[in-house]
Amino acid sequence: MPTGSALLARPAMQLGAYCNCPADAQAQLCQNYTPLTCTPALISPQLDACESAAPSTPAYAPPAACPLFSASQGVATLQFTVTCAQSVPLKVFMQPAAGGLATDGTYYYVIGDRDKLAYSIGRPLPNPPQFRVKFFNFFRLSDNGQTYFIPLTPTSAALAGNVTLPLAVNLTQLVTAAGALGSDTAGDYPAGGRLYFEGGKATYPDVK
Repeated sequence: MPTGSALLARPAMQLGAYCNCPADAQAQLCQNYTPLTCTPALISPQLDACESAAPSTPAYAPPAACPLFSASQGVATLQFTVTCAQSVPLKVFMQPAAGGLATDGTYYYVIGDRDKLAYSIGRPLPNPPQFRVKFFNFFRLSDNGQTYFIPLTPTSAALAGNVTLPLAVNLTQLVTAAGALGSDTAGDYPAGGRLYFEGGKATYPDVK
């Protein structure tokens, strides 16, 4: 059995160089960002009246309060916002600073989503985030032929939900587009007179 002195004989502690990181950065050199969870919202056209409308007759017809688009109109513009928050709450005390910012005494931050987001300014993301909108081809769900990307710029204001993100959709092209994988029929995307899309993050791995 080792003696008491042998138990105390341990390698000397090696001290390395560490950074004083912003609250939203992690790792030894602040190279990792605290993951974000983002929630998109469609602000134009408004859907509140449509979602609360009574069922129409016939059942497959949309209620009169719902927005309708015609392929003959060419381009339709949708508008979104994206509101993000840290997936793990940041445990840091911040005080108001000039220009609507906040500071922890060392770094300055844009605050958003009722203080759930603290984005340190002056540090560009390694992969600028984009908002992705994908229209679905129900004949081939893997078809990404009608996918749009909207840059989240300026990044800090966009992540805080303070930027309106416009998306111009070419309806004529969309409703006549054939599906992927060599489909010889056009119009694979509309289903029952409706187009279905999903919006989410793209390109920035720590945003979901």
